[in-house]
Amino acid sequence: MRSRKNNKVDYSILYSILIGVFVLILCSCEERKPATTRAQLIENKLQERIAQLHRSKQKRCLEEAMQEAEQVVDSLILELAKSSKDSISKPPKPTKPERPDAFILMDTGNVHPLIIDTLE
Repeated sequence: MRSRKNNKVDYSILYSILIGVFVLILCSCEERKPATTRAQLIENKLQERIAQLHRSKQKRCLEEAMQEAEQVVDSLILELAKSSKDSISKPPKPTKPERPDAFILMDTGNVHPLIIDTLE
């Protein structure tokens, strides 16, 4: 009975080793990329830097073009508003009326109070 237990243990170790070797074989089957040289790395970085500078210059140029376009559009809108301003001028101010003749009173008698004080 003891020999059977040893056999089971031996098989489990054997299976573990076989699975490990199989996994190693599968991992080694990947296609490897060729090693890049120092010159290739420098060229790649240079191309990235050139592309970055190109993008930043293009962005700056676009912003400047937008500012110029805004100025042109604003001036056109102002000119259009000035030209479409109402062409009818304001009417002139009316003249002052003539001064009326002096008003002459008919009754030139003494002035008396309207309410008589009865307490006096």
